Amino acid sequence: YCKLSAPSPFPTTSVNPTISDNPSSDCEDYPNWVDGDEDGCEYYEENDEPGCPNEGNSNGNDEGITASEACCYCKLSAPSPFPTTSVNPTISDNPSSDCEDYPNWVDGDEDGCEYYEENDEPGCPNEGNSNGNDEGITASEACCYCKLSAP
Repeated sequence: YCKLSAPSPFPTTSVNPTISDNPSSDCEDYPNWVDGDEDGCEYYEENDEPGCPNEGNSNGNDEGITASEACCYCKLSAPSPFPTTSVNPTISDNPSSDCEDYPNWVDGDEDGCEYYEENDEPGCPNEGNSNGNDEGITASEACCYCKLSAP
């Protein structure tokens, strides 16, 4: 139950996007583009990380075009400001086991994680954030089944 995939109503953007060793060759830098300091795409390749997370969206040129828009190096892994959520998520037949339920956790009604697996949907959108235990820990925090897509 630890790695079921239910779509999240709150999609996230990876803070560690992957970079291809063989990026698509159909990307070309915006011809003769320079930023407000007269630095071209080479500056960003030498002074920022792939995807230009540090400086790519600042210091646009007179037309307001930033490095994230003009330079292939900055487009490779720049996270989308509009992430998408799959309407058909995949479920692994062999989920990883790196998630463990909080040992001996029970909620305020003395129900453990198995209650939520039997009575709520993956991610526990209906009951996962209610009825915490004496320490205030809810099923969304304690149970793998509920951590999957809990907001």
